[in-house]
Amino acid sequence: MIDQLQHFIEVAEEENNKIIIQVILASARVCARFNAPFVLAAFDGGEVAYLGNALRSDVVEDAEDLVRLRRLFDVYRAEALRQDESITFIARVVEEWKNQL
Repeated sequence: MIDQLQHFIEVAEEENNKIIIQVILASARVCARFNAPFVLAAFDGGEVAYLGNALRSDVVEDAEDLVRLRRLFDVYRAEALRQDESITFIARVVEEWKNQL
């Protein structure tokens, strides 16, 4: 896990990267509503969402559902740490874990 977190930091700090890493702390208000992961993907001519849980996964194409998921994503981002704060947080966790080994 330490190696994976260090890789996140390296990728996030690369110049011209298109990856944004933001941490949502467990103490954030939205954590109570964060019940399943999802991915929003936009591409030429459309947008879809991928929802996954322990039982199944679904691809969502319905416009109203996509609007709700984008709104939910915006709520999560508003509660998340900024990217620089997230990288600092991840680096601190990595150091704490290394010290426990």
